[in-house]
Amino acid sequence: MFQFRTNRGRLEVCGAALTALAVGITLAACGSSSSSTASAGGGSSATSDSAGGTIVYVTSLTTEPFDITLYDGALAEAKKLGYNLSFQGPQQAGASPTVEASIFRAVLATKPKAILLQPSNKDAMVAPVQEAEAAGVPVITVDGTISNTSMLTAQVTSNDYQGGEIAAETIAKAHNFKGDVAVEQVPPGITPTDLRLAGFEAQIRKYPDMKLVAVENGEGEETLSEAQARSVLLGYPNLVGFFGTNEEGGVGAGVAVQAAGKEGKITVVGFDAEPAEISQLKTGVLSAIIAQQAGAEGKQAVEYAVDDLTGKKSAIPQSPFVIPNVVVSAQNVNDPSIDQYFYTTQLNT
Repeated sequence: MFQFRTNRGRLEVCGAALTALAVGITLAACGSSSSSTASAGGGSSATSDSAGGTIVYVTSLTTEPFDITLYDGALAEAKKLGYNLSFQGPQQAGASPTVEASIFRAVLATKPKAILLQPSNKDAMVAPVQEAEAAGVPVITVDGTISNTSMLTAQVTSNDYQGGEIAAETIAKAHNFKGDVAVEQVPPGITPTDLRLAGFEAQIRKYPDMKLVAVENGEGEETLSEAQARSVLLGYPNLVGFFGTNEEGGVGAGVAVQAAGKEGKITVVGFDAEPAEISQLKTGVLSAIIAQQAGAEGKQAVEYAVDDLTGKKSAIPQSPFVIPNVVVSAQNVNDPSIDQYFYTTQLNT
């Protein structure tokens, strides 16, 4: 999950206003562990009292279903272990990484027990994490990571490289390992999508009769991804597949293929399991999606945060904790056991 659209909003931390792009979230009880308020996109909020204190999840977009699903998983674990969980980040896509860095610093000023971080850029969040390390606040990255991981308490992620490999293999098998393929990507510097592209490229190179003809930067915009995919379809008549490294890329490519009347002829594989993707998969526009176990990521990140806070550092792995992806296709999308991997838009409280 990563997005790049813009709007304006405001983050207020204990009466001190931080003007930023589309935040709209308030932390209660600064410097206190007695309560917290979480709000996303004008949605629900919650206040509770927990003896352990407050852990904060800082993300690149609070309204994204992936992040909401991850937060819900983290919240359930935090409650179980006796901690509050607050949800912070831009309210609409498009905020630059500097905005997330500002939000992170504002959160750090409230002296949380720990921070879960989904970084919008691997380099931009290094300095803020250094500040957290200096303040003695543990940071656990989720989904993506930063370029200097030595400061992190833990890393929890999906197997993004493998996800790219699976996408390439899915397209290749559907077309007898022949034909041209294209990718709808996002700007470089985001660890998960960088890895997904790398895995896809490496796998495609294994098939001598297949060629990667285009890697488009859709900026995380569905409409731009669609327009780019339409151009690719016109320019490469032997195209047999698209891989969207995030939701907007997959959905945009799917719309383009549908508009060209090439459903069933061109295989489109997306990443994530957001409502729009599930809908396209059920109607045959998408052939498959690579779903991350977002809730499990959130749960594991909170567990590691609490391990650190309660003197159980030996339980935290030094290498990233990698959670396997789930491949959802037309063959299993209606299986009730698969529903648990679909992302939600409902923020729990």
